[in-house]
Amino acid sequence: MTKLQRNAVRWKMEQAALRTRRELSSGIRSLAFIASAAPSIGGIGTAIGIVHSFRGGSGSKMTMFLAIVQSLSEAIVPMALGLGVAIPAWLLHRWLSQTLDEFSLEMAIACTDPLRWNQAALGTLTGDNAPVSTS
Repeated sequence: MTKLQRNAVRWKMEQAALRTRRELSSGIRSLAFIASAAPSIGGIGTAIGIVHSFRGGSGSKMTMFLAIVQSLSEAIVPMALGLGVAIPAWLLHRWLSQTLDEFSLEMAIACTDPLRWNQAALGTLTGDNAPVSTS
């Protein structure tokens, strides 16, 4: 195999690896957006709920206090839901990113290994770069 052919094979393999990585990483950005936006949306919902809990009302102090406490406890629900969405999305994003990085490393190794084995078979690879025989 000539050097030109080896470079053509390497280029084709690298292009296939890049194309595959691009396809696999397309949804990861969406997960990152969801993980970062969900707490903010929940916070906005909580702020609106807090504002609505202090609306004017009438009655005794104890009745007003109980109404405000109930409204405030309901105002926290959007924040809890936002965190309930954001934390699993963040964990999934981290796991997928690490898995994709490992895949990319394996693809980079795969792009060079067949060429190294071919060079070893031809006797052009020596020293520490030579693959170990498995027989």
